[in-house]
Amino acid sequence: MNGPVKMYRTHQIIRHDFKVQLPECIYKMKNIHATSDETGPLGDHVSPAKKSVDISEQVKQFLKNLQHEPEMTALIERQEKILKQLDELRQQMISLKADLSTREDSIPSKIIETSLVSPCNSVPKMPNIVINASPTHPPYSLLVIQKLWSKFVRLNITTHIHSTVSSVSEKAAALSKTLENYKTDNACQVSVDVRLIWKDVGPNAELIVSQMPIIGEVNILRYFARMNPHCLSYETLENVNEIDSVLDVCYHIVRVNTKTERHTLIQFLNKQLGKSEYLCGRNKFSIADVAASSAIKQVAVNEINQTMTKWLQRCDAVFK
Repeated sequence: MNGPVKMYRTHQIIRHDFKVQLPECIYKMKNIHATSDETGPLGDHVSPAKKSVDISEQVKQFLKNLQHEPEMTALIERQEKILKQLDELRQQMISLKADLSTREDSIPSKIIETSLVSPCNSVPKMPNIVINASPTHPPYSLLVIQKLWSKFVRLNITTHIHSTVSSVSEKAAALSKTLENYKTDNACQVSVDVRLIWKDVGPNAELIVSQMPIIGEVNILRYFARMNPHCLSYETLENVNEIDSVLDVCYHIVRVNTKTERHTLIQFLNKQLGKSEYLCGRNKFSIADVAASSAIKQVAVNEINQTMTKWLQRCDAVFK
């Protein structure tokens, strides 16, 4: 079919061009959608449309009106006064920093090093310490703590037997004798009294510092490391997470009941040792070696391989 197609016409069904006659009984209302030009002035019930105002202009007008309020004026003055005081404080801090830098430059480095490592003043004042430990799980780490702390503070360790224990093992008796007879040539007068009580507390020792004791030998080591950061400080090292993992494993080694569970934990320590001289890939002992050697001596000295046996011998040679 060529050319345009014409649509056919239909008859109109509804007409809108005639006026509808409404009954007189219906209440008449003005058209609310019409403007005043179309239907005359709007009634009182219809509000004329207002010209839209930009929101930014409304905010500016609001702030402008607030500035004339006395409360707002006082608040602005107070804020300006505080900002001025802060600026003066900042200038004082800058001046103080520059003054301290000048003083440090004038002090010889040897004097600074001596003051930082002063044996008698580097350890904070500590209360007397009470440690409860089972004679079947003697805390060998106390030997290391006593030796390392001898450069800064003297640990006077005395041992006692609780009524819950009838007799102590040979290992516990030997540890008591070594701890009590330890002597140091250090002239430092700072000393701390430590009471080691052989008590039936299970595999984990207890450090009594408050109403809630510190449970576990590794947590006691953490306590000592924080009290004297010059010895066994580890929280500033790069591999602190690895060391914490080793400490947690040592905590469980003395608690597990089966040899299979203990073997899994020892394999983790063996992996941490690798080909290094000490745990966590270090060439110097850390708190991880102290905790691990003590735990293995307590329950697994006959369950470690040749590599860990040599590592344990190195630890004994250093800790003696």
